[in-house]
Amino acid sequence: METNTEKESRTILVETKSNGSAVTALVLGIIGVVVGFIPYIGWFMIPVWLLAIIFGFIGMRKKFRRKMAVTGLALGILGAVYKIGFWIVAAGGLFAAIAGNGSATETDNTAAESTPIVETAGTEESEQKDAEKIEVPFVEGEDVETTESILTEKGFTIGEIIEMDHKEIPKGEVIETKPAYGELATSETPIDIYVSGGTAEELTLENMETREVKDVIDGRKDQIFVFVYFNAESQLQQIDEGEENLLVNLNSNLAKFNENDIEVIGIIDESTEFTVKEKLMAQGFDIPFYLNTDEAYNQIHDFFFTPDINVQNGAGEIITENLSGESFFFDEITVDDVVNEILDKAR
Repeated sequence: METNTEKESRTILVETKSNGSAVTALVLGIIGVVVGFIPYIGWFMIPVWLLAIIFGFIGMRKKFRRKMAVTGLALGILGAVYKIGFWIVAAGGLFAAIAGNGSATETDNTAAESTPIVETAGTEESEQKDAEKIEVPFVEGEDVETTESILTEKGFTIGEIIEMDHKEIPKGEVIETKPAYGELATSETPIDIYVSGGTAEELTLENMETREVKDVIDGRKDQIFVFVYFNAESQLQQIDEGEENLLVNLNSNLAKFNENDIEVIGIIDESTEFTVKEKLMAQGFDIPFYLNTDEAYNQIHDFFFTPDINVQNGAGEIITENLSGESFFFDEITVDDVVNEILDKAR
């Protein structure tokens, strides 16, 4: 009979996501735009617009709530452009009126004598075409299907879908369009959509055997990985007691994974005791084990229970979400299910 001291321990880790810069940018952007449209008072919003733009750029560099940062940035720029542009237009109109009064009669006479009827018709036609142009909408961060729908509703023709690497914008999200956001184009103008093909994530860990610290993904965004974050002491206890064990099962199927170009990487907590590490290495596993240096793994994956299993490509795209420590905790899957799920989804 199993005693209380022999019960398996489980680790629960919680990670929160926040982006204070994005929230600040959005709040300042809204205040700047609303108050900025009020006559005379609007000029006092210059510091607010600048702060919204600065915090917007800072917020966009983080992985969470980027759309909120983009919105705050856009509102900050909108407020500044509106106020500055208003006075530029007003000043330009005033100078044009002053300069034009002195020579209005002479200009009118010259224009009447020299302007052909054909040119007048051409000008009217050009103005009519300009009136038919549509402003390209903002679609950055949207997926391709949503972007096509937005552009079609505006009356545009969809051009090419072009994929390109991007370090910050996730795979599948729109980077930009050409013609770009805010430009005017006719409905016949094809709008090319540039989509992020993603880029390889970075996961810097310390090899438990060689002590080498390196990026285990190493730019291989199309490589399939199986990351297994586990409690070493708990797994070793299962082995000692002869119970069905995840590491043993994965290790015995390593040849199958290699045949399907799947790389298995075991990860344990950096604070694991030295004696536990030695005992784990003594088991003779072929799976490489790494230490979770500076909680690098936690920064790209959310999990509450261990073992945590992620089947993904190097760009961070999850291939299967059916394998989790929670499923093990509630006995919803077995170690055999893990192997079959990995091989099935990876193929």
